[in-house]
Amino acid sequence: ANDLFWYGKGEVGLQKDMEDPYSKITLGIGYGRVVNVTPMAKSVRMVEALKERDLIDGDPSLEQFNNVADIISRESEYRSKFGGEDYHQMWMEDIEKELGFDLNTRSVIKSYDVLTRERISTRKRGWLVRAGVGAVLTDYDGDNGKPALEIAGEYHVPINYKTQFSDEAIATAILDDGDDSYNFYNMMSLTYELSDLIDWENAWQLNYLNQDDANDILTNTLSSTFRYYISNVISLSITGQLVNVEDDIDDNGNDDWDKSLFIGLTYRLK
Repeated sequence: ANDLFWYGKGEVGLQKDMEDPYSKITLGIGYGRVVNVTPMAKSVRMVEALKERDLIDGDPSLEQFNNVADIISRESEYRSKFGGEDYHQMWMEDIEKELGFDLNTRSVIKSYDVLTRERISTRKRGWLVRAGVGAVLTDYDGDNGKPALEIAGEYHVPINYKTQFSDEAIATAILDDGDDSYNFYNMMSLTYELSDLIDWENAWQLNYLNQDDANDILTNTLSSTFRYYISNVISLSITGQLVNVEDDIDDNGNDDWDKSLFIGLTYRLK
């Protein structure tokens, strides 16, 4: 397969009491591929649930797992083809065929329950790199037409079917006749599935900002989140966070690590 691709993106920002909004466009090319393998994780969890209840004997082959995952990933295709009220039957029948086991009514109901009512955090596999050029069309200070450059990369690997590691980094530069600015951002995360209903997400964010007319700023953010899925669309999260800002300025209120605790309730629209 051809892993070469091109991309384009736009950014818009607003700040109170600023002269203009911020707007930026970027065009570039990249190489590599990142694949969403969440359907495979769903197929594994479905088989686990059936085996725990003695509804099937033995394990499907890797080929069968791959075929089942492919059908799971095409749920929207089945919905579009057969309609929102009727697609479930055709979808589950094809999953049963590829699974290689005769499923009774209880097995089908449990399989459908796992696939549609239980939430599984996103699993990805692969890597990519990309680079682009662009321009800041408008800036908060009223300037416009500043050239911009960026280079970025991603790496994702499911360490096992319960653990996901991801790392995404991007470096950008805005050139402005002696007032250049450079930014590097890296987001590294490790997610572990403690149970069918609880994920443990750990992340490290690093942000470095260099401007010609100001001190460099380095921000490190460490966070750990326990996320409880009340349903497929509602989750409760508890997050502990540490933030450290290094700006070479003493006694300005950010010399020590800032500690915080967040509790949130999330409703997923889609």
